[in-house]
Amino acid sequence: MYGVVVSNRGSTSAVFHDVRIATVGNNHPSGEDIEIVTVPPGLYFVASNAVTGGSAWGRPVLVTDESAFFPLTFARKYDVTTIRFRDQLGTPWQWRPTDGLVEVAPEAGRETAARP
Repeated sequence: MYGVVVSNRGSTSAVFHDVRIATVGNNHPSGEDIEIVTVPPGLYFVASNAVTGGSAWGRPVLVTDESAFFPLTFARKYDVTTIRFRDQLGTPWQWRPTDGLVEVAPEAGRETAARP
């Protein structure tokens, strides 16, 4: 089984919102993004459904045993290309391998979504 491990751990972990993870690999060369409404602190696995068809990705499952995973961090065929999310203050962010983490302009129609 292949998939993506989503980690929101650390000494300052917060809850992230509207998480979108763009990937390439399997039968989805520029496929559907992984979309998660809310990511609380923890470690999650999102299975690829490339073999079974239907939606490209399963739902996030809390990981209780990390030793079951073998990363493909150096495989050119599989990659995370972009991660977009809003932090606990509603600020939108984007991560790309080339740029690192940068604050981005709000998406159209989401400027006021879930702001405190």
